[in-house]
Amino acid sequence: RQIIYGVSAAFLVFYIYNFMSVRFRSRERKSTSRLDRDIKIARESRRIKDKRGPAKIEDPAQSPGLPVTAQVPAAEKKPGESRTSRIFFIIFTVLIIINFAVVVFLTVLFPIRFWDAISCWSLKGKAFFLDGIISSFYTAHDYGFSHTSYPLYLPLMQTWLLSWMGEINENILKLIFPIFYSSLLFSLYYLFRQRARKLLSIIFVFIISALPIIVDHGYIEYTNLLFSVVMLLAVYFFYIGIAMNGKTTFLILSATFFSIMALTRSEGIIYVILFIIINLFFFLSGLQKKDSLVKNLLNFLMPLAVFLIFLVPWYLLKVKLGLPFLSTEWSVFVNGGIMGAGAAGPGEAATVLGSQLLLSVYDSTRAVFGSFYGPVWILMLVAMLFSFKRHFKDFGWIFFIFLSAGMAAIFISLALVSDFANSAERYILHLFPLAYYWIMSNSIGKGLDTKLDVSIVLRKDEE
Repeated sequence: RQIIYGVSAAFLVFYIYNFMSVRFRSRERKSTSRLDRDIKIARESRRIKDKRGPAKIEDPAQSPGLPVTAQVPAAEKKPGESRTSRIFFIIFTVLIIINFAVVVFLTVLFPIRFWDAISCWSLKGKAFFLDGIISSFYTAHDYGFSHTSYPLYLPLMQTWLLSWMGEINENILKLIFPIFYSSLLFSLYYLFRQRARKLLSIIFVFIISALPIIVDHGYIEYTNLLFSVVMLLAVYFFYIGIAMNGKTTFLILSATFFSIMALTRSEGIIYVILFIIINLFFFLSGLQKKDSLVKNLLNFLMPLAVFLIFLVPWYLLKVKLGLPFLSTEWSVFVNGGIMGAGAAGPGEAATVLGSQLLLSVYDSTRAVFGSFYGPVWILMLVAMLFSFKRHFKDFGWIFFIFLSAGMAAIFISLALVSDFANSAERYILHLFPLAYYWIMSNSIGKGLDTKLDVSIVLRKDEE
């Protein structure tokens, strides 16, 4: 326990110092500007290689000694934020803080009370804490109802916090879930700020912060919201890594988040496999184009090394303890054959999925606010139609591939196992933040356009 206290305290002090440090915040703003600029330069480099013709604008890299503002014609300079914009920014920020306060209040109001949360996640965390070891939960007790095939990221997180507290206090333990909620809001604001002004970014964040299902899962003790945040970051960093002509560090970071997905929910391994397939495509494409062999190998092998480091121990533990690799529902289906009693069929799956996306008719948790967010999907689809091509330019299709694969996996699951229909709104949740960012960021201004436009960086410098 002393080791846990020491490591946690050290990281906490380091985090607080960085958060409060003016130098750190300034460095972060500059890093954001450089990242946006570097992505655009990388796209321009590809345009030149593909003989599509460079954009007629001076490359900031050619004048490293000059600030970006000095390299942009005066006619291109954008006005700063008006006083009205700043006032509205403050208003929406306050509203988001109120939403967060509501989430925290509902979190500490009750102990863990949703059955899946109790049986599948918190029971393991408390057992690991009390036993001081993982294996006895599976070998010394009969906890088959707790879905022993489920990954242990969230239970181990709870074990760590319980060890920190030295006692079992579920009301305090649950505070990690508002942290997942706030991390989604911070992440989306950071990502939108690369594409839009402060006011528009905070409005987008406020919309998602007020959605009933997002608010509910901000205090519900499930893995769905955590899974959605990690997926957003995993796909985003994969896109960034590819957009920057194969930036190895971002690919490694993406692989880390994809590993967390696989350690959070069983279906996370699907996205790991998809990452490997797409990355293999870029590896083979690089060989065909005769790109740098060393860099190409690093971009392919380093993410694989990350997956081996993070995922192999969990699967070896499964083998050692004789844990099933499939959940109870899938085991029943497999044992019953392809036309087993658990199969619902494509028609039923389409009805369930369509009803959820259109009207949010299902609410498996019966929480305070409900599962309502279906109409937002429709509004996002309409927004996407107005700038359809832009969504797929310059590797924007990477978002589409992961979203399509996720929807396909949900559809197949609903078609084969009828029990999944009762929780349809939760199974779609992890795709929503990713779709929200991808669609909205491409529906404003230039979105993820390919034109080298450093005026975006200029706006950040002026603010």
